[in-house]
Amino acid sequence: FFTDARTFSALAANQTWRPIVSLSLAIDYRLGHGLMPLWFHISTFFWFLVQLLLMFMLFRSVFDGAAPGPANRYLALFATTWYGLHPAIAETVKILKTSPDVTEICVERVKPLRFAEKNGIYDGFFNKFNEAMAAEETERWEGQ
Repeated sequence: FFTDARTFSALAANQTWRPIVSLSLAIDYRLGHGLMPLWFHISTFFWFLVQLLLMFMLFRSVFDGAAPGPANRYLALFATTWYGLHPAIAETVKILKTSPDVTEICVERVKPLRFAEKNGIYDGFFNKFNEAMAAEETERWEGQ
């Protein structure tokens, strides 16, 4: 199983040496006594919770390094909760369910930048992005 890369995925692009992904899927398969989706979902959710814990620790460390104070714990918790509950994270969880490697995650995250560069609008990309975010925020506040 771990000696032939063709067994790692049905997609030819993913048939590379990915022992951690393969081990994780093998464990999920074993726990579920076969192809029981529940165990694969539990595994994905578990690693998402681990990610949130690590993010909380990172945010707390950054906040404490910038300006030590008792409120940093709550700011880190807020930032982590915001990330964990934000609707855009559903796309990230969807990506993680496909068990990509680090390269695939990086490529997926920079698609807007690659699109901007390809179409010659890279210089104005961030201005347009910031304007869109500001307009959305203004619309949200005016609607309340």
